[in-house]
Amino acid sequence: MDRRRLLGIALALAGASTSLGAQAPGGGCTYDACALRREGVFFSQRILAGVDGRVVARQGFAGFRLDSALATSPRAMAEARIHRREAGVAGVLLLAGSVLGAVALIDASRDGVELSNTRATMLVAGAGMSLVGGWRAQIADRALNRALWWYNRDLPR
Repeated sequence: MDRRRLLGIALALAGASTSLGAQAPGGGCTYDACALRREGVFFSQRILAGVDGRVVARQGFAGFRLDSALATSPRAMAEARIHRREAGVAGVLLLAGSVLGAVALIDASRDGVELSNTRATMLVAGAGMSLVGGWRAQIADRALNRALWWYNRDLPR
């Protein structure tokens, strides 16, 4: 590969990585232009920046990917890592608990109303997984709120 093509690819990658997140605090980025907030949108959420509401991130199965947006604030990054870890665990537990409970109910309805020990165990396990998943989702939610607060705190007014 020639030098010009390699330079062009490097510049394109550098430009793409900086344009994905919010602007860096202090680099001409004021609170009004770059402060991050979260908004709910029909069974989902997104992170918006500034007064104009520029979309910075959308919620995925394991929470938000905000590494590029929060890179300038170490404390915000630490909270964002907690958010990603806890949101991922919560998603898996909530999904597994729901599937386990649904399988137990479908199996019970197929054979009649009789609730065997196996079905009861599946229902209790599914409910327990969902309960722990909900608890972990709340931990992830609080970490995301703290990450946004730490980022916004460092912006010039």
